[in-house]
Amino acid sequence: MSDKQFKFEIDNRSLLVKASEEGVCRYMVRMEEPGRVCSVRIAYLTGSGNEWVVEMSGQQSSSQTSAKAACEFAARWALTQPTFASKG
Repeated sequence: MSDKQFKFEIDNRSLLVKASEEGVCRYMVRMEEPGRVCSVRIAYLTGSGNEWVVEMSGQQSSSQTSAKAACEFAARWALTQPTFASKG
């Protein structure tokens, strides 16, 4: 997988999630929201094909069947964190 980006609508919020390759089968996941100044690093993603593991800072990892599903999982988790919890 080369660098990917996904758009999600979660809780009435438009989000752009980008996975940037940082090594063999290893990606840095960042999320941004329109109106915010910058993107925020939210997770690491490891895997290929239909086996992906997403690791959020200080949290247990989660297995997912696609890079898109892993990025959405990380985005939903990130929205519960102080950086993104309150809109605006």
